[in-house]
Amino acid sequence: MRYADDLVVVCKTKQHAELAEWDVRKYLARLELELHPDKTRRVELYDGKQGFDFLGCHFRKRLSGVILEREGKRKYFLHRQPSQRSMKRIREKVRDKTQRGRCHADLREVIADLNPVLRRWGAYFGTGNAHRSFVQIDDYVRERLVGLRRGRAPTSKVSVSIACAEPSSIRRLPSTAGPRALPQAECGKSASTVFTGVVRKLHNEGK
Repeated sequence: MRYADDLVVVCKTKQHAELAEWDVRKYLARLELELHPDKTRRVELYDGKQGFDFLGCHFRKRLSGVILEREGKRKYFLHRQPSQRSMKRIREKVRDKTQRGRCHADLREVIADLNPVLRRWGAYFGTGNAHRSFVQIDDYVRERLVGLRRGRAPTSKVSVSIACAEPSSIRRLPSTAGPRALPQAECGKSASTVFTGVVRKLHNEGK
C-alpha cells in the first residue's frame, strides 16, 4: 500500500509539539504504522537557529534586516528554499546532460535538453526564497556550457558568454524569486516549534 509518509506539525510551544507527537503515534498505531525513529525530530524555529527539510525544500526563519534597520525590532519570517539535497540533484541532472563527450554536439541541442529540466525545477521552487540558489545553478549551467566549448577547441580562447538564437537559448531561472518572506498566515504568526516525521510500517526497517 502506498501512502503519504512525510508530515510536519507546526506548534506554538515545545510542550504542544510533544503532545502532537504523542497523538500522531497513537493514531498511527491503530493503522499498524509508526514514526521512523531516525527521521523524526523536533525543531526550534523561533530564532532561526534550526530548520528542517520537507518535500525538497529547506524551511528556516530569517531575521528581517529591513525591519531591524527601520524599526529596531528583531522580527523573523519563515523562508523556503531548495534543500542541499535538491541542489545536489539538479547539479547532477545538469552534469548528466553536459557530459564531456557532448563537446562536439550542437550547443543548441544541449541547451534544448537542459531547458525542460531547468524550467520544471525553477517553477517548483520559484514561489519561495530561492534567489541565491537560482544564481548558483545559473552559474553552474553557464560553467558547464563553457566547459563544452573548451572541450571542442581547447587551445582557442572561449568567450564566457553563451549566445544562442531563440528558441534554443538557455533557460535562466527567474530572478524575481528573490529573498522575500512567506506570508505570516502560511508559517503561523506565533509558531516556534515544528514536529517533523516520516511514517513507516510497524517492525519494518524500510522508510
